[in-house]
Amino acid sequence: MRPVVLVVLAALAVTGAMLSACSSDDAPSGAPAGTSATGPTSCVSASSAACPDVYALVAASTDYQSAGLGVLATSSGETSFASGIDLGGDAALASSNGHTFWVDRTGDHIFPLDECGGPHGQMTLSTDAAVLLDPQDVAVDSSCNLWIPYYGVPRLEQRSAEGAVLATIDLSSYDVDGNPNASSASWVKTSRGEEIFVTLENLDAEEMPMPEAFSQMLVVDVATAKPTGVVKLAGKNPFGLTKVAGAHLYLAEPGSFFAIGEAAAGVERFDPESQQGALVATESALGGSAVEVAVSDDESCAAAIIAEPSSLNRTSLVAFDLTTGQVTQMLLGQTAGFDLDGLAWTQGDTRLLVGDRSGDGNYAVHAFARGTGCALTEEPDALFLPQAPLAFHAVHH
Repeated sequence: MRPVVLVVLAALAVTGAMLSACSSDDAPSGAPAGTSATGPTSCVSASSAACPDVYALVAASTDYQSAGLGVLATSSGETSFASGIDLGGDAALASSNGHTFWVDRTGDHIFPLDECGGPHGQMTLSTDAAVLLDPQDVAVDSSCNLWIPYYGVPRLEQRSAEGAVLATIDLSSYDVDGNPNASSASWVKTSRGEEIFVTLENLDAEEMPMPEAFSQMLVVDVATAKPTGVVKLAGKNPFGLTKVAGAHLYLAEPGSFFAIGEAAAGVERFDPESQQGALVATESALGGSAVEVAVSDDESCAAAIIAEPSSLNRTSLVAFDLTTGQVTQMLLGQTAGFDLDGLAWTQGDTRLLVGDRSGDGNYAVHAFARGTGCALTEEPDALFLPQAPLAFHAVHH
């Protein structure tokens, strides 16, 4: 076997997000980036490398104060995890158009990652320590420009690959309290051209994190860098990053984390072409508030982390049917607290990974093998991390 790839943390000192030339392959109309049979429209990473053993990146943070980045190896199941380096405590692994980014939300930085998980640059989004922008996600268009939604301020920015601000979209008008709480961004090529779809949580500023009457999806035209519309979502409080599967966007929408049975809560499937969404599973059917969802590329198998409504928000993992919306398997029973974090399909959608933050210096990553249809079988725990997992991203999917 090839050796497990170790993240090169020394590269963090480099400044400037280094994304180079773009290819010209087109994704099919109405399909999210990455679904073309001939390859996605993508930028070529300046420091890409061949890492056939790596199938997932791991973001982890024991105390939400400092975080580390690791990788998992396909052939052995080994982990290679670098910790002890401050990459920000509230991190996200963003992926778009063939690129992956480490988003340091508390430090207002973005680190582009090569396909082996190595940071090869740093983009500083703000130098004003008094204002926390709180970047949430990164979408990459076919010109290699980055689209970054901010949670701390009502703003969506378009930046060049080098970090220069190309356009700023004021989002304050999309919420009565002046900040619609933008939480994710997705690049899609529809019949209308390239578009950015931005989820707006629309939380109540006086009763955070309670959702307001409804949440929204903002549609932005890439060519003009201007909004073309905003759509009311079927569910409230699109939590975390939007997941792409097939020609759809999937959103975990817990509504209020302290209630179950809300009509506008569950898992939503959004069609970028028609700009319409619908709940494919309600939170009543799931048995808890949806925290994170993972859907196979062929949209035949889905799983969700759910939380119960007490102050502890104890988590469980379920598999559910996208046609009926009903739970088909209880994969992991209720944890002691808000412990399950990070959910992703890997190895050609044949293996499902979920992180467990309930350890004490030795945190398990639970794996489930997919059999016929969507039958999932738990494997013995063989993956452990020195920090509690936050997110996974399949690299060699």
